[in-house]
Amino acid sequence: MRLTGGLRRDWDPGPNWRRRMVAIDSTTAIAVYGAVVATGGLIWQIASRAPARRTVVEVRLSAGLVTYGPIEVVIITMTNRSDHPVRITSAGVLLQDGSGRQAVMTRPIADGTLPQVIAPHDAHQVYFEMAEVRAMGIDLRRPVVAWARSADDKRFTSKPRPVFA
Repeated sequence: MRLTGGLRRDWDPGPNWRRRMVAIDSTTAIAVYGAVVATGGLIWQIASRAPARRTVVEVRLSAGLVTYGPIEVVIITMTNRSDHPVRITSAGVLLQDGSGRQAVMTRPIADGTLPQVIAPHDAHQVYFEMAEVRAMGIDLRRPVVAWARSADDKRFTSKPRPVFA
């Protein structure tokens, strides 16, 4: 019997060749399945541990009213999305002139003092008088970016958005 490409087939599989082929195919299939499951498990372990080591702090900017006074305030909320505590040392907003300069809030009111250690999956808020923010030339109707800096000098920023739409 002749095969394509000029190769000869001298081997005769015998009458039970289908049964032997099924046994070989199922063994191969089980081995391949085991290899895929093991590789998938290894990838899952590596992928699930990588975010646990990263420091992720979500920063949001909003307006509020402190009831004693009452005083209009700008609130910077820092939420620790990490699995470890994060020490936040400073917070503020970026100036809107495009220079990248930062307005550091040095006189927070109420209990929103810094530095502060934020527990895993917890949040901390810092309150600043709205009059001070406006005095720095920040227009809260235009997009504003809030930032927070951790003790290991990582800076986390909010998405640019107006406080008052």
